[in-house]
Amino acid sequence: MTSIIRNFKYIEAIITEGTFSKAADKLYVSQPYLSSFIKNIETEWNITIFNRKKRPLTFTAEGQVYYKYLQDQAYLLQDVTRKITNISNLNAGFLNIGVTPTLAFHILHKILPKFIELYPNIKIDLIEGDSQDIERQLLQGTVDVCLNTLPLWNKGINHNEIYTEPIYLVVPPQHYLFNRLQQKDMELKELMSLIANDQFIILKDRYGLKQTINKILDFYDMHPNIILETSNVDNAHRLAISTGVLTFIPSSSTEHNSNAFYIKLSKNFMNTVIIGYKHFDDLSKAGQNFVSLTLDQFNK
Repeated sequence: MTSIIRNFKYIEAIITEGTFSKAADKLYVSQPYLSSFIKNIETEWNITIFNRKKRPLTFTAEGQVYYKYLQDQAYLLQDVTRKITNISNLNAGFLNIGVTPTLAFHILHKILPKFIELYPNIKIDLIEGDSQDIERQLLQGTVDVCLNTLPLWNKGINHNEIYTEPIYLVVPPQHYLFNRLQQKDMELKELMSLIANDQFIILKDRYGLKQTINKILDFYDMHPNIILETSNVDNAHRLAISTGVLTFIPSSSTEHNSNAFYIKLSKNFMNTVIIGYKHFDDLSKAGQNFVSLTLDQFNK
């Protein structure tokens, strides 16, 4: 049964990433191993799963049928496991948690130690990805709960807010406005006008926080010169400091601040962190308890 989950995860990674090499990096396996793994499946089933002459890779007709079969079987397997887990009263089972790279760094250490202490027999699988990716896996049933930021991309996801935090503009010491900002206060509107076309490092699309950043840029009519996009807010922070360009970060990332100048933005632009799920009543006890524990940890 675990082979169904593995086959599904590997094939999904390949079709999502578009190449074997990128999928191998995401799965933390070697490309030769992944290629051999897929070839063994194709030999066993006497099919060709991917159109290998196309980039990005696409499914063949038979590959699409096999992928749908794995998807259905993976969902059924996890559904049965959830029911068994409930019956066994948390003495066994698993919990699949989808999380963005930034939130994995900032909040998991505040939740998982307590959860593992309370439920040591629950196997936890962390699935890191961008907001759209983990939302898609949540709706497909391969992820039980997700840690994400608003706004969500999918309306079919229910959620609870964990916390809301302000967003900051980071002005590194090398920036031409740094000394001026230290010497006197400047109206935010004036500042945003001055830096409207400056160089920025920005979070990649497909993240909820990036949608909020886009609203900031639109509100202040900014058209920055984006020199780099990253999947991790903390990477954006560190790179901005080292290169002397600007970036936006949530206040949680300022915990690891530097001698840069941090300018708090309006309350109209906040970063809201949530825990999402399809239907709370359909979660296993492990899933329900994880949601409850998460909310308790941040609302003490």
